[in-house]
Amino acid sequence: MRRRVLAVLLVFAAVAVVAFAVPLALATGAGRTQALRLSREADATHFASLAGQTQAPGSTTLLREEVARYHELYGEGVLIVDARGNLRAGAGLSPDDAGVASAITAGLRNQKQGISGSLTPWSADRVLSAVPVGTGAQVDGAVVMNVSTGAARESIRTSWLVIAAGRSARWRRSPPSRLRCPDGPFAHSARSPTGSAHSPTPSRRPVRGRGAPRGGRPAGTAARPRSRNWRRRSMTCRTPCKRPGRRSAS
Repeated sequence: MRRRVLAVLLVFAAVAVVAFAVPLALATGAGRTQALRLSREADATHFASLAGQTQAPGSTTLLREEVARYHELYGEGVLIVDARGNLRAGAGLSPDDAGVASAITAGLRNQKQGISGSLTPWSADRVLSAVPVGTGAQVDGAVVMNVSTGAARESIRTSWLVIAAGRSARWRRSPPSRLRCPDGPFAHSARSPTGSAHSPTPSRRPVRGRGAPRGGRPAGTAARPRSRNWRRRSMTCRTPCKRPGRRSAS
């Protein structure tokens, strides 16, 4: 009986753990991915705005300084090209790197490219992000960034471990673990199916000895003396009493 109950409860507990932990882990990963995507899109938009303001020849010094400072601070490569695909500024990223040419083409087509889907602890270390330079339908170039996902993946991994540890701790305090205890609610029924061996014994009154006082008085307490007319009261109670209001038929 106990094995059947444990099997059913284990199945329900496993389903409950999966139904709670998996959506929570996916939501955590999606939230961290969205935060990284918005942050890098804001940085790329800043470089695109700066590149649009420095279109004059010889005015790219400030743009190159900004790109070099960003790469030195965050360790992510940045590449900025004009409308013809010529390099204007770059640090940590080259047009000959894998995937950079396709990202430049997407940016020049006025298309944004970024992190697709949700990150997981086993996602790629680097993701290319591209935004167009210009306003509206006019495209004056493209900005390509080599986004690092290391910090985001580490945060997602830590969150998933915390979720798994929390569900494991709850599993240890679950009803199946209490059923294994010999004092559990199914312990007696498992040992004796009929329940006769562990059925509660009826309470018995203690046998009063000949010299023991009536009423369960403690030892050393004197019994209350009986009244002298106890026989008279008993005789009076045995005689039938006449009920008022009834008369004998004449």
